[in-house]
Amino acid sequence: MESEGFEIFTRVFSLTVIVQLFVITYIIVAYNNPDVPVHFTLTGTADSFGKASEYFFLIGINLFVYVLMLVLGRFAKVNVEEFGMYKDEEERRHVERVMRKKVRIFLQILGANFSLFVSLLVLFVLSQVLNHAPKYHLSPIGIIAFLVSNIVIVIFGLVWMNTNNTKKRLF
Repeated sequence: MESEGFEIFTRVFSLTVIVQLFVITYIIVAYNNPDVPVHFTLTGTADSFGKASEYFFLIGINLFVYVLMLVLGRFAKVNVEEFGMYKDEEERRHVERVMRKKVRIFLQILGANFSLFVSLLVLFVLSQVLNHAPKYHLSPIGIIAFLVSNIVIVIFGLVWMNTNNTKKRLF
């Protein structure tokens, strides 16, 4: 049961990194490493350009986020005494296991959301290169959607983690 959440996160993360690698490599090979936007203003206008190969740095950031989420989830400390009194030590240990699992799943969802955002950004650049767009402009709605989705994940995650943790099954 515990590995199910991890497998889902790993699959989503792996798929997004594969898409990113494929798209970046395609752009570099097919278009001779063209100039692409590497930074955007808050209004979504590209204000800094570099070579497409610089986008491999995003994959490095994704790998860093992946490792960070694994480490944070693995060593998460939970103060289960805040959740009430327990019948016995077994119930207290059970609640602690459930809470640690919830923290790991929560962090994995945040990491997968970040990786999906980076994939969409890379796909945006590909579409701009393929369409020979003279001006790179990222719609602010994409950035807003990313921020809102993270806020929603955090709010629902915190509520979910504070729900009844004494039940015997998590799912």
